[in-house]
Amino acid sequence: MYDAVFQIFQSSSSLELTIASFHLLMELGKQYPRVYLTNSGSHPTLVIVKESWSPFLLGNNVASGELGRNTSRSDHLFDSLRFSLLTEAMVEASNDTGANNGLKHIENMVLFQYLVRTLEADFVPRHIAYKESLDWVIIRESVLSVLLGSRKLVFKMFVKNCISLLNQHQREVEDDISSKSASDLDSSLTFSLLEFEREALISVKKLFIMVINLDLIRKEADKLGLTSRADGLRNPILEVILEELTYNTIYLSPFLLVTANHCILLASYSFFMDILILS
Repeated sequence: MYDAVFQIFQSSSSLELTIASFHLLMELGKQYPRVYLTNSGSHPTLVIVKESWSPFLLGNNVASGELGRNTSRSDHLFDSLRFSLLTEAMVEASNDTGANNGLKHIENMVLFQYLVRTLEADFVPRHIAYKESLDWVIIRESVLSVLLGSRKLVFKMFVKNCISLLNQHQREVEDDISSKSASDLDSSLTFSLLEFEREALISVKKLFIMVINLDLIRKEADKLGLTSRADGLRNPILEVILEELTYNTIYLSPFLLVTANHCILLASYSFFMDILILS
């Protein structure tokens, strides 16, 4: 059922069906979580249902519950490359005023929102369990870690696209609120576009905060000698953000606006504060 709904979600021809599929997938995720914590004993225990369905197809995750061994039915699932291409499509649509009012643009935004929520549902329980156990493997095997560690994903370009989305959607939400008349907002498509622009903004913010937390955990695990060369290596996201903001200062204001409540995380990287002082 999960897989069938996800296929409908991506191939729907109406806004109503897209939204209905999204809400059904979210409810299924709540009822049948893939990763969750139980309170048996003095500390929470992490439970991972490995055979559970996932919209991501990463590494050995090819035997998703409803797919069985038929990998030809997995084309609609998301690997690292396809996830990156989704952000590129969102950036292109945001820069195209014609496409910006279309159903496909809304579908991409709500699809991105669902995928980020899936990453969050997998990462947050692992993060809590890691704080209790300092078991690096719990984090290393998270969908987020595997997704970003793949060679299929050009991390710097991915982060650059996400920064562009932050800038674009922040500006669009502000412009829409100030310029759209009441009659404009009566249009279901226009109203949905505004709402999903807000949700897209929140989703990019959530993704950034998760990756920052992932990098902080990796930094701690490195110091504790819990990692190895097999874990791979990539630049921390804040280093990439710093580089991008240095050359594109127009992105600085929207970035600070959406991360204002997470200054402690940003301050954890002392070098990142340099650009704030210089600005």
